This record gives sequence, structure tokens and C-alpha cells, in this order.
Amino acid sequence: MKVNEKRGNPVEISAVVVWRVQDTAQTVFDVDDYENYVKVQAEAAIRHEATQFAYDEGDDMALGQTTLRSGDAAASAQKAELQARFVNAGVSVEEAKLSHLAYAPEIAQVMQMDDERKAAMVSNLLVVLCSDKETQPIINTGTLFG
Repeated sequence: MKVNEKRGNPVEISAVVVWRVQDTAQTVFDVDDYENYVKVQAEAAIRHEATQFAYDEGDDMALGQTTLRSGDAAASAQKAELQARFVNAGVSVEEAKLSHLAYAPEIAQVMQMDDERKAAMVSNLLVVLCSDKETQPIINTGTLFG
């Protein structure tokens, strides 16, 4: 799924969650459909985790602060949150780890631009944002860069 991390950057994130029914009676009587309950709660926990941590370390962070890429620290936080969400359904979490983590394509594409292309993109965005007239689409049939 695509979510915004702590700094607001869109990231693609998915996780593998291994779980089992711990209390059969609680699972049957406290939730209507425990498999759907687990799926919904797992998705909510992953979304919440993404908003609590930055994708990677940056200048605005203290040294050693947990990030989504921190591996074991992020996995421990994820497992604890999942367990707290699953307890009402009589389900326990055996293991939880991120299986995919990447900047969303629109962010990754910008990160691979050279300085000249970044400057052109910023210039174009400023024209759109500061213009007193409606913008007109222009289709480039060639290349601006040789």
C-alpha cells in the first residue's frame, strides 16, 4: 500500500505477518470474522507505523533514531502494535516484518534527476504556482537536454 511516512513523503510499504489463534473461544465469540479482523487491523497497524517513523535518517533526526529501514527496531515496534490490536480477537502475532519498503514512484523518479532537470522542474512548478492565469498544457515533442 502507499502511505505517507513521518516526513510526509509517500512510500510503498507491505509486511508479512505470521499469526495464530491463541484463544479459540474468544476468537469465535468476540469478532464476527476473525480473518477479516486480522487483515484490517494489520493494514491499520502498518499505516500507523509508517506515519510514526521516517523512511530513512536525515538532517532533522537525532542520531540512532528508529526509521522504517531500521530493521529489527522497526519490526519490534510493528509486532508490538499488531499484538495490541489482535488481543481482542484472541490472536497472537508470531512474527511481523516489512517485506517491501520503497519511496513511491513519483518520489523515486525525482530523486534520480540530475541538477539541471531538478532546476527545470522547480522552475515549471513555480510558474504554475505563481501564475495569475490558468496554466496551459504543453507537450514536449523533443528533448530539452542534449
